[in-house]
Amino acid sequence: MAILMGKDAISTELGVSLATVNNWIKTKAIPPPDIQDHYTKETFASIVNKVENSSWLNSRANRSLSENKYICYLGIDNKKRKNLLAELVTIFKNSGLSVDEGVLALSFALLRSNNFIDNNWKLNSKTKIDSLLSEWITTMKNPSLVKNLYKNKVIENIDDDILGAFYQSVQSISQKSNEPPRRRAAGEQTLQAE
Repeated sequence: MAILMGKDAISTELGVSLATVNNWIKTKAIPPPDIQDHYTKETFASIVNKVENSSWLNSRANRSLSENKYICYLGIDNKKRKNLLAELVTIFKNSGLSVDEGVLALSFALLRSNNFIDNNWKLNSKTKIDSLLSEWITTMKNPSLVKNLYKNKVIENIDDDILGAFYQSVQSISQKSNEPPRRRAAGEQTLQAE
């Protein structure tokens, strides 16, 4: 009988979120599970080896030396798209919004950019999307800023997870801003964005 390892074991072994593992699978950076949601011991070892010997664990987060910002690309390879993500994160960081508000602001931009909602969207319940947005935005402290933060951004719908990458990035920034500064471990490297 083969020993099977779950995706969560990869997450634990590499110190990344399960969402990151799922995005690596989605973007074909690592193979899908061998049997249901599990890998054979050999495939598991191969994946861990591949990731540890790559720059993914360092490059998935882009740290600015001056501000300790982290940008998680989650399989976004296109340079233009990476730059857009970095710009979205910078706008968020300067907005003073919470992580939830930032995610909703980007959701509005994505929906507007892809013609799912009007540019001048207002609270309503015409569709399920409208109802969900209306319910969600009423919980925000600054609904006007949330709706308009990315109003001038066009974010085309392509096969990547820019919303997930944005969430991981702003969550990381939020956590870093609440942690005391730490000394860098010997040999730890910092990579700049391309």
